[in-house]
Amino acid sequence: MSRQKSREEAFKILYASEVGGDYQPDNPSDFTLELVEGIKQNHQQINQQLSEQLADWSLERIFPVERVILRLGLYELLYQQTGRAIVINEAVELAKKFGDRNSASFVNGILDNFKGGDEHAPA
Repeated sequence: MSRQKSREEAFKILYASEVGGDYQPDNPSDFTLELVEGIKQNHQQINQQLSEQLADWSLERIFPVERVILRLGLYELLYQQTGRAIVINEAVELAKKFGDRNSASFVNGILDNFKGGDEHAPA
């Protein structure tokens, strides 16, 4: 399974959980499971950092699609070795596919504020 498809599967699992549902892919990749578990383990840290970037918004006010995509992107920026441009592009593509017409630019704008790698801090 491609990393892009793995991200999409991770999104579906996390989104279902976010809205009180359940989604279990037939054969999730190791990368899918790594993303889901990593986000669950670092949920509080990820939410805190996202909240700091949402000037006049609370994380709870954001639609679940965007909230999950932001968590997924930020997790990958902070805890994975994937390049920053790739992470942001993949998050934007998820937002285009599953969000509304403004989702992609919103996700891009928020994730663009973060550095990649081990810094764990906004740019």
